[in-house]
Amino acid sequence: MDPAEAVDLVQNKLMAWLHEFIKLLPNLLLAALTVTVTWLLARLVRKGAVNVVSRVTDSKNLHRLIANTAYLMVLLVGVFGALSILHLDKTVTSMLAGAGILGLALGFAFQDIAANFLSGVVMAVQRPIRTGELVQTGQHKGVVQRIDLRTTELRNLQGIQVIIPNKEIFQTPLMNYTRNGTRRVDLSIGISYGDDLEKV
Repeated sequence: MDPAEAVDLVQNKLMAWLHEFIKLLPNLLLAALTVTVTWLLARLVRKGAVNVVSRVTDSKNLHRLIANTAYLMVLLVGVFGALSILHLDKTVTSMLAGAGILGLALGFAFQDIAANFLSGVVMAVQRPIRTGELVQTGQHKGVVQRIDLRTTELRNLQGIQVIIPNKEIFQTPLMNYTRNGTRRVDLSIGISYGDDLEKV
């Protein structure tokens, strides 16, 4: 091939790319604007979610979880919208299908972790136990030290740290000795036949 022809081919290719880029420029600007607006909106939604959730529970972990989930959802809507503006609908479909398959696989692989996590979320909302309360669940009895989204930490009556998965607390009977403030203690007292019952 003649060097002059090669140069012409390269120039023509570059000019074609430049022409396509100029045609795509309005869509690129609109896509960038869409992502920017949704990013700002996502930040507002995150703050609003924290304010709403704080009225339901005082769990900082749950606040962060719901706020970040809302933030990511709004941001993903903006990213998918930008890809649609750029006529990359097939990419959006492939990403959604891949995310669904990945989520299904992770759900099966980490079902125990997911069960503990969901139990922790429900416990954070219902608040059957609080930090500092004396509780008994299953074979474990102690004072609640910390409640996370996956585990609950107790200090038993011997001073030993016990970390319990939230699924176990959620699925087994739970006795809270502190919640009511007062409780009755039943004592069995033996009396011989020769004792006077009135004096006893």
